[in-house]
Amino acid sequence: LAEDTEEDAHRSLHAIFESMHLNPAELALLRERLVIFAMAGRDCVLVDPEHGQEWTGRLEELLRMVKSMKDVRMIGLDPAIALTLGRELDEVAQRSLANAMERLAIESGAAVVLVSHAAKSIQFQHEISSHASRGSGAITDAFRLEVVMRVMTSKEAQAYKVPEEGRHQYVKFQVSKANSLSPDLLRPTWLRRVGGGAPVVAALG
Repeated sequence: LAEDTEEDAHRSLHAIFESMHLNPAELALLRERLVIFAMAGRDCVLVDPEHGQEWTGRLEELLRMVKSMKDVRMIGLDPAIALTLGRELDEVAQRSLANAMERLAIESGAAVVLVSHAAKSIQFQHEISSHASRGSGAITDAFRLEVVMRVMTSKEAQAYKVPEEGRHQYVKFQVSKANSLSPDLLRPTWLRRVGGGAPVVAALG
């Protein structure tokens, strides 16, 4: 979490876990298995194409650490812009970042989830399409799955009879690219922000 302090991370995770209503056994498993690195204010660069380093020593350190842990299922990195010194609009730089994520997934055996800021125009689109990530489309081309999350628009609020002042509680979760996914999973899902901003599945008509 390149933009979060430890306090930020703990506050967000507490809200999420509260919304999930986990039982004691599930909470114990989380404490055992979940590892968080809150890196705000620290150097998180894994890729440096500007200086001829496709992969920095930090990527090697991350790989060694992950390999030393048992049965890692998922690695999440947030946000993408903090992990590279390459420009967002530079296709070669974005491909280098994608290569690093690919290597991390292959060598660790874990699913790698990379969080990226979406283009501002996505908030005004009724139909969400692929390549929603800000900058070059090369990074979307390289990945097997792209999921977009955006706030409910005024038009959608009217359709679902949600008051204008309440629409920012709702977030659309939409798969916009999938190399291998059942068609029924491509339908959008509406989430509602509850305490602390934690998302839960919303019941909208």
